[in-house]
Amino acid sequence: MTLETDPSRLNSSESAYQLLRQQILDGTLKSGVALKERDLCSDLGISRTPVREALRRLSADGLVDISPRRSIRVTQIGPHELKEIYEVGSVLQTYVTGLAAVKSTKTDVQSLTGLVDKMERLLAAGSENLAAEYAQLDHAFHDRIAEIARNSRILQIIRQAVDVRLLANVMDRYEADDFRASLEEHRLILAAIASKDQRAARAAIAKHVRHPELADT
Repeated sequence: MTLETDPSRLNSSESAYQLLRQQILDGTLKSGVALKERDLCSDLGISRTPVREALRRLSADGLVDISPRRSIRVTQIGPHELKEIYEVGSVLQTYVTGLAAVKSTKTDVQSLTGLVDKMERLLAAGSENLAAEYAQLDHAFHDRIAEIARNSRILQIIRQAVDVRLLANVMDRYEADDFRASLEEHRLILAAIASKDQRAARAAIAKHVRHPELADT
């Protein structure tokens, strides 16, 4: 396993924690993959003590499992965990999208438009990793909306609660029509935010984040 980063920048447990957490959440480190302390130390360019501290924090977050024999794996997400993530994310995303509709600027709208354009180009080009790549853009779109809401506390909560692995899990089941429908939903969300229509924005996001297969798990 090789982490794409500059080891010289990683000189503490906090840096290791933040990087590993991000790589788990964005799917770079897959659910169930084994993590070896020696490899992590080499990849991150730090000693075992800060690596172990970072892993303990990740374990407390529920992102890695550490066995009594020091076997370490990225936590696998089961149906129950997926449902919990979905429920929390749905509530938070609906709220912040409403805030974003009120607080957005032209620059904010342009940044969201750029992400939707990237989604459209990705679908037009096709990709062997379409679900994962589209999930990344979807995540970036909603993270940007949370930033536009301009509430640092809510942004922090969302970034802790929303797991891009949920998106990848859902999108692994998508057919071409599902991706096209998702793109159109993003356009509707964008249009509502651009027109500062809070009610329309909340309605559009509520439709977009609704996944009955998870809600009924």
